[in-house]
Amino acid sequence: PPPGRRFPFPSQGKAGISGTFGVCQRFDVALYRDRLYELVWNEPFSGETRTLDSHIQRLRKKLGWEEHIKTVFRIGYRLEV
Repeated sequence: PPPGRRFPFPSQGKAGISGTFGVCQRFDVALYRDRLYELVWNEPFSGETRTLDSHIQRLRKKLGWEEHIKTVFRIGYRLEV
């Protein structure tokens, strides 16, 4: 996508996750699960919670972006446009 392209994110719900994807400087680059968790919840990621996955799943559904927010096995998530 062209530089500076913006995407609509909901103002409700877990704004931290949608905002994190919204400030991605480059698309098609994976964001590590632990980093996403730390950015949103401001605490270290223990690796034993499915909280982030649940919020990502809801965000995909709410935005209709099942094809755009991809899971990167053993790494995290990637926004594809």
